[in-house]
Amino acid sequence: MGELVFLIVVLGIPLALVIRCWHYYAEVGAAPAVGPAMVMSLALISASMAMWIGAVGLMVFQDHSAAVKALAVKTSPADIGLVNIAVCVGAIICSRIRRKPNGPVRKLRKTVAAASGFLVAVWLMLALDVH
Repeated sequence: MGELVFLIVVLGIPLALVIRCWHYYAEVGAAPAVGPAMVMSLALISASMAMWIGAVGLMVFQDHSAAVKALAVKTSPADIGLVNIAVCVGAIICSRIRRKPNGPVRKLRKTVAAASGFLVAVWLMLALDVH
């Protein structure tokens, strides 16, 4: 039961935040305040989330498959974590370019920052091997 709650927290919360980012982006559409930097921040946060889903999948299924176990042994959690921390920081920086106090764009910017911050925390947990 404890593992299930842990998985819900470390996988569900960032996934919900990234989905909310895309929802706000769909609301804003092609507004002039949404430039290529905001699109880049969404791409970076989505890539980091996809990598996080893959990392959690490796952690969960490594005891059930020899091939997954071999892949999990070959990968360095610290290296993957540090690269994705840089990706999340890049997403925050890109979302802060061309700041304007527009309502929907501001919600999108804050949601990108929240998703990036949470993903930085879970990637730090993985990089530092905190159990």
